[in-house]
Amino acid sequence: MMKDEAPFLLEWFAHHLAVGFTDILVYTNDCSDGTDHMLTRLEELGLGYHRRNEIPEGVKPQPSALKHAQKEPRVAEADWLLVLDADEFLAVNHPSGHLEGMLGDAVELGANGIVITWRIFGSGG
Repeated sequence: MMKDEAPFLLEWFAHHLAVGFTDILVYTNDCSDGTDHMLTRLEELGLGYHRRNEIPEGVKPQPSALKHAQKEPRVAEADWLLVLDADEFLAVNHPSGHLEGMLGDAVELGANGIVITWRIFGSGG
């Protein structure tokens, strides 16, 4: 879910494509900086999928997007699913450096879910 993330969008998108995400779906709401237009263009280029989050009155953006996503065919057909904000990047700590290797090992071990912990980075090093 994104709102006004245009300065960071391409880095976030490129990172997740580089580590092996195959279907990136982003919901936006109330963008005023072109984030939604950039995502629409990425979709036109075949690099991901953009959905405008129509938010009912009295509902917060994140629960609204998650509810819409439950009806999304790409979500229903996904083998694996990860929900991220625009300031969250998946670090694939696997010898292959790629999501496919990490998930392949997990499946081989019988996993049907993976716990991912946060690591916060800041300007203080």
